[in-house]
Amino acid sequence: WWEGHSTFIAGIIRRHAPSAVLDVRTALRRVPGGSGDERWSMPLWDFADLLADYQDAGVAVLNLSVGVATDDGRAPLVLERAIAQLTPSMVVVAAAGNHGEPHAATDGRPAPNAALFPAALDNVIAVGALDGTGAAAFTPRGAGQADTAPWINVFAPGVDVVSTYLGDGAPERVLVENADGSRSPVEFCGWAAWSGTSFATGEITGAVANLLARGDSPQDAVKKVQAAYPRPEQ
Repeated sequence: WWEGHSTFIAGIIRRHAPSAVLDVRTALRRVPGGSGDERWSMPLWDFADLLADYQDAGVAVLNLSVGVATDDGRAPLVLERAIAQLTPSMVVVAAAGNHGEPHAATDGRPAPNAALFPAALDNVIAVGALDGTGAAAFTPRGAGQADTAPWINVFAPGVDVVSTYLGDGAPERVLVENADGSRSPVEFCGWAAWSGTSFATGEITGAVANLLARGDSPQDAVKKVQAAYPRPEQ
C-alpha cells in the first residue's frame, strides 16, 4: 500500500519547487519470501553505501523520508559517517518518524520518545508534522511525552496531505491499511491524501530547493526555512 511513497513525495517537492530536477532512488529492497511489510528491508550498511553514492551526484538538497531507531538511542556510526560526508556540499532533510502515539511501540514501531536517524543527527534538518492545530499526534515526543521531541527542527503540514500517487495512466487498486491494521482495496486515479512526517519532509525539501533555485546559499536557505516553519508552541 505504500509503494507510491516516493511518487507522493515527489509531487509535494515539485509543488513547492516547480523547477527542481528530481533524482529518485529506492531506499528499501524487496526481500524474497517475505510477507507484508517484511517484504521490504535494507541492511544499514547498504543504506549508508547508497548515501555515499550521492556525494558526486550534484544533488543540492537530499530528502530522506526514511529512518531507523536504535535500542540505546545512539546514532548508528556507519549512518552518522555517511551523512557527515554529504552535509558539507548539500542540505539533508529527514523525516522525524510516525511513532509518537502511546500505542506505537505495541505496533512494532519505536517508543514514542525514540530518536529516529538520520533525522536526529545535528547536521540534518529533522521534520515533524502539523495537523492544523499543532504537532500531529504521531510526531515523536519528548522525554516526558508531553511535548514534541527536542531534536525536531521544523514542522510542516503532514495530515491529509494531497499529492500525486499511483494510477495516473489507468485506475489502480491498492490495498490500503486501516486504523485496525487490516487492509481494504481502494481504487486510485493518480492522486491520494496521506498523513505522516514523510510528507511534511517533502514540503521542507521543496522549500529549500526553491530558495536555492532563486540564488540563496544553502546556509541562507536553511535559515529562512527554519524561520518559516518553526516548532509549534507547546
